[in-house]
Amino acid sequence: MLENRLIPHGEKLADYAARLELTRDDFSRNWLNEVQFTAAEVIKEKGFPHSKLESWEFSQVRKVLSDTYNGSNPQVSREQISEAMNKPLARTGLPSLVFVNGSLDPEFSDLQGLPEGLKLIPLAKLAQYTDVYDWVRSSWVAGGQEKFFKGLNLMLTRDPAVLYAEPGLKIKQEIQILFLSAGSTGDRLIVNPGTFLFAGEDSEVSIVETHISLDENKYLTNAHTMISGRKNSVVKHVKVIAENSQAFHLGCIRADLESGTSFKTHTIVRSGKIVRNEVDTALNGENAGAELYGLYLAEDTQHVENSTCIEHNKPEGISREHYKGILNDKSRAVFRGRIVVAEDAQKTDSKQNNNNLLLSRDARINSKPQLEIYADDVSCTHGATVGQLEDEKIFYLQSRGISLQEANALLIRAFGNEIISRIDSEPLRLVLEEEILSAVAGK
Repeated sequence: MLENRLIPHGEKLADYAARLELTRDDFSRNWLNEVQFTAAEVIKEKGFPHSKLESWEFSQVRKVLSDTYNGSNPQVSREQISEAMNKPLARTGLPSLVFVNGSLDPEFSDLQGLPEGLKLIPLAKLAQYTDVYDWVRSSWVAGGQEKFFKGLNLMLTRDPAVLYAEPGLKIKQEIQILFLSAGSTGDRLIVNPGTFLFAGEDSEVSIVETHISLDENKYLTNAHTMISGRKNSVVKHVKVIAENSQAFHLGCIRADLESGTSFKTHTIVRSGKIVRNEVDTALNGENAGAELYGLYLAEDTQHVENSTCIEHNKPEGISREHYKGILNDKSRAVFRGRIVVAEDAQKTDSKQNNNNLLLSRDARINSKPQLEIYADDVSCTHGATVGQLEDEKIFYLQSRGISLQEANALLIRAFGNEIISRIDSEPLRLVLEEEILSAVAGK
């Protein structure tokens, strides 16, 4: 039964994983619950991650695991949802699917606004779509100790979004998936949203995944997004994390790309107490391309991590990766970027950059770019920089009659806008420029 899987009031995640004892009687006999039972077995056998694992080095996972949790769902009023829907990051004018604490809310979702040919598939009807069904089943697999939170998401998710873009479908307008979460003043609540996007051959689809808080209370968002780009498809994805100053956010994006597929993703981190976002991309067909961009902003004592992995598994793949961070006060950030070029992936062209702007002497960044190359005919580069606002540029702007505060703001906006300007959605781009860059630059 689901109740046997829920985290009891006041239990630590570490203790929950250690004592988890479930039988198949706790899972009804269908494919989803078989997958969830397997995830529970992996959690029990492998345990949780720790900072001695290379992929979790410098992390704050101990704080996440040692906090006490409550697995139940809080009551959320219509007024709370309406108020959140009026926030600029939610009010983009795009057709939206709204999930409240991980479950679809039909009243606030624009189900009629979805383009023809783009289907939101309930899990109960997934078997009617053979290719999507097979992919979801094969990709919905727990990944051991380093992917503990993926396994937890699989086991506890209630209502994942499964989107299917039919072959040949060309969608010019973005679709927004809006995740609204409420917290608790006592034990931290946990929300497990899931998103699956299947882009059929020769299709084009864009989604915007936005995470916003419904209140100022404590919760953990444990979000996972799975993307399959079939031959010659074009997939664009933007993830925006703008949760409250008490929230934890642990997210993973996984994209598997076939031949000729183009994938472009942005990860924008505005707020949250502890944030960790993983982006894993596998170029599994020839001439596939991936672009990974990120902008992370941190202040006060925030901790923000970005961990990426691009796997070039076939020849003539192209990847571009550029992450930027703006850190203030006593905040901490981690960038870990890994590019793996397989032996068969000849003619690979890959470039990675990580640039960080420190606005305070107390801010810290750990940047760890990494190349693993097993082919001999490739072009791969990576680099990382850490710096402060340049005195020469500030002096130049002041010499033109611009105040010190305005000069700092202009330089900060220019630094961050290099990432935001690459977002194709004009409504979203304008909102991000105003709500995020203006807020940071104005401090």
